Amino acid sequence: MSRKQFQLSQADLATSLKVDRTTIRAWTRAGMPYQPPATQGSNGLYDLGIATLWATWTSCKSDWNLPKTDPLHVLAFAYFNNVHDSLQAVRDGLKLFPHLVCEYFDKNSIAEAMHWAIGYLDAKYPRAA
Repeated sequence: MSRKQFQLSQADLATSLKVDRTTIRAWTRAGMPYQPPATQGSNGLYDLGIATLWATWTSCKSDWNLPKTDPLHVLAFAYFNNVHDSLQAVRDGLKLFPHLVCEYFDKNSIAEAMHWAIGYLDAKYPRAA
């Protein structure tokens, strides 16, 4: 399945996430990655997976109080926070997360953000043995 199948217009994304379009615009201004418009006057395309992680981040950021808040680290933390309880899910995430964000960030930055997020979660919330 292609990632392009998960790319939505601003209006469709707002509907899918049950938020107003102004919320999507605010997230974009705050750094949420998106595919810029091909022509002037359109809003570009948004990846549903990335936007869902961003929505998770915005709803929990005051609770999380992360030391790194750039878009890539935010997305990595939101992703791995969802799977942290399962070591196998974390291993799978190491393969899947790069595909989610590879259009927006370079490989080295992605690897660093993933390892930072997992390390931060392991230190803060150790898994049960």
